[in-house]
Amino acid sequence: MGHYWILFGFVFLSLVASAQTSTDKVKKAPLDAGDSRDFSASLETIVQYAKGALNDVNLELEFIEQVDNNSYMLMGIRRASGFSWGEILRLVVTRKSATETTVYVYAKKKVGMNLTAKTTKPSTIFSSIQSQLALAGDKPLTITSGNTVEKKSEPVQAAVVVPVAVNNNSQKRTALVIGNAQYSKAPLRNPVNDALAISKQLKLMGFEVFTYTNAGQAEMKSAIRKFGDALNKNSGVGLFYYAGHGVQSNGKNYLIPVDANIEREYDIEDQGVDSGLVLRMMELYKNPLNIIVLDACRNNPYSRGFRSVEEGLAPVYVAPTGSIISFATAPGRTASDGDGENGLYTQELIKAMQQPNKNLEEVFKAVRINVAKLSNSEQIPWTNSSLMGEFYFIKK
Repeated sequence: MGHYWILFGFVFLSLVASAQTSTDKVKKAPLDAGDSRDFSASLETIVQYAKGALNDVNLELEFIEQVDNNSYMLMGIRRASGFSWGEILRLVVTRKSATETTVYVYAKKKVGMNLTAKTTKPSTIFSSIQSQLALAGDKPLTITSGNTVEKKSEPVQAAVVVPVAVNNNSQKRTALVIGNAQYSKAPLRNPVNDALAISKQLKLMGFEVFTYTNAGQAEMKSAIRKFGDALNKNSGVGLFYYAGHGVQSNGKNYLIPVDANIEREYDIEDQGVDSGLVLRMMELYKNPLNIIVLDACRNNPYSRGFRSVEEGLAPVYVAPTGSIISFATAPGRTASDGDGENGLYTQELIKAMQQPNKNLEEVFKAVRINVAKLSNSEQIPWTNSSLMGEFYFIKK
């Protein structure tokens, strides 16, 4: 029996040593072993966006190291699952000038004890960085100096902002509301009505509201940038509401513009709008209180026939501190578009918002109870909260 334990110990130590060896090989690979792209932004900005890009491709940040005064190295990993031993990806971010930065990407998949061909496409990393730049511009966050900047002992996030208690009149209120219904494939009845009804209610409650209906991809992204500029100028309470088709693909949520023509699975990423853009924008601008409402869990025409597309939306577990995210129904489930003028969820949300002296969490709890009751428990709204203060739509 002792021989088996000795053999087991030998195998275990070999695997640990192999994992470390693989990481070292990727770490020490020459820069020209991978792909590169230049970006018009500062070194500090691109390092921050590189972290977001690793998250976008579902890689865990292993560490960031400052190589010298002009470059940083980031290592991302994907843990083993099934027969795959995961992936190791290295990013080297190098300063070319005060406003020009180069990113080098080198990725390897680890199967068994061997490093095999690249998996994550460098173009995906580059596209994520470019999207974040387009959304927020060159807004650098401070990176601590020193050799090892961040390690995986704690989840890596942007600087945490602890919000103060928010009451009815103490903070600027800004909202972006989008309702998409006129799809060429599978049009919807109520999202435009829902968006207009929510906008009207928010204006009565003191919000500055940007409202868009039947928006295409370019208009949606422009709207998010405009919303971000408003929050950056006057931080306070930020509310994002979306009604329309939404798709879960590879664990990420995409909001579907009305001009999207999705015939292939990869069209979702290309023609949809990643809902994570809104969260990253709120985090980047350190907005103290964020409300995200996604009534986008309606039956979608893309969930069948695409391997990585599932019903409903995926849960969101990581969001800026001081946020509450509400889905019209539970992750992976679909919601009713409604038979009346509004969808069931938005109908009950407006009613709950109108009740004075209810804080945010009480509002969404009331919505959950009433929607469940009216749908015979077929639709259960879902909420994820990291609120640190209190907010009331109406305080008397």
